[in-house]
Amino acid sequence: MKARAKLYITIKDGNRTSKGKSIVEEGGYMQIDDNVLGLSDTQQVDNLRSLIRRQSPMVFLTETNCTVVGMEESIGRLGNFMGTLVDYRGKAGGLSLVWERSINARVLSKSPNHIDKGWPVEVEWRFKGVYGWPKTGEKLRTCDMIRDLKMQSTFPWVVSGDTNEILHNFQMKGGTLKNQNVQNAFYETFNECGLFDLGFSGYECTWENRKRDGEVVEDRLDRLCALVDWSAIFPVAWVTHLNENISDHMLLSLAFMDQPRRARKRGKV
Repeated sequence: MKARAKLYITIKDGNRTSKGKSIVEEGGYMQIDDNVLGLSDTQQVDNLRSLIRRQSPMVFLTETNCTVVGMEESIGRLGNFMGTLVDYRGKAGGLSLVWERSINARVLSKSPNHIDKGWPVEVEWRFKGVYGWPKTGEKLRTCDMIRDLKMQSTFPWVVSGDTNEILHNFQMKGGTLKNQNVQNAFYETFNECGLFDLGFSGYECTWENRKRDGEVVEDRLDRLCALVDWSAIFPVAWVTHLNENISDHMLLSLAFMDQPRRARKRGKV
């Protein structure tokens, strides 16, 4: 079976590095140290090019911890690729969406917490990459952002990223139970926007606190959701949680095919 297209979503914390590991293993971004950020040598850029060509025509990165200038230089060395970049703030943040130039697409909007991209193909649709507010008192701003993105377009769309929040307490292992009111707000937001979970194969939790001493906490902070209208365009789609055991976040891969495929874990958000 041949894939019609493949979208590779990379969710990663830029605060970790692993000597000797390639960009493919790091999920498309490696922080060398506090002063050298981004894709800084030829081998790393070659590895990112290989990742895009083998896995996908597009990569979405969150928490790049890299300046726009630094990422522009890296994308320029990739060859036949282009990207939309959002600068990091202070010592955190930063978004990057990189795709092959042959893809007919346009960026509709962006902010420190999202990139909204459209594909004006036979049936136009949208990809919305998001990064949720991490601070407890600001988490509901993520809900407001998703609602705003819904209002901005009548086209079918899929949303992916690190929401920095679970939707149910059973989506975490270890640690103190999270605020139920915040979870309810996220759950209601996804339902109000008509978004359903595309499901996944692999390990459920996508983030781990990676404490060497103390309690290990795991959450499903990253997800891919879509409108029913999007699934009508791509009725066979599946998500894979890829554990490279390097970053504290897993990598998320979305693929869609022309031919039927066995159903994965799919259902409500």
